Amino acid sequence: MMKIKNNFFTGFIIGASFIVFSLFLMGASNKNNVSTFGDIGKYQISTTTMGNGENYIFETIIDTETGRVTSRNRKPWRQYDF
Repeated sequence: MMKIKNNFFTGFIIGASFIVFSLFLMGASNKNNVSTFGDIGKYQISTTTMGNGENYIFETIIDTETGRVTSRNRKPWRQYDF
């Protein structure tokens, strides 16, 4: 009977340690706040439509960290991929 209690206690301690260690690793963060996914979320796209006769879609991509415009495109709305 003592062996069963000892095995249960040992298993309980190992299981609890595993859970605490797992939660500790999930809470760890990158101290430099550098994205581990590269440039995901760094850019924003803006689209505007206008035109005289033929309608165009103006597409502007902006770097959200610096505020600079990365690219601008003008396409007829029929050629634009939705």
